[in-house]
Amino acid sequence: MCGITGWVDFERDLAGQRAVVEAMTATMACRGPDDAGTWCSERALIGHRRLAVVDIPGGIQPMADRDAVLTFSGEI
Repeated sequence: MCGITGWVDFERDLAGQRAVVEAMTATMACRGPDDAGTWCSERALIGHRRLAVVDIPGGIQPMADRDAVLTFSGEI
């Protein structure tokens, strides 16, 4: 089981809120003890805790490239 958290706000700049999403992500350590990751921009913050079952080295989340960011619970 994994844990996902975060928020989107189009009215204010969230870039300075990284510590908040990291704290939110830390509260879910029991759901995903194997890894943690966060992604932050001006409008959105995403946190992920991972329980590594398969693809242990390749499953780091949130996954990001220049056009999109993705986090999920499960496998593709």
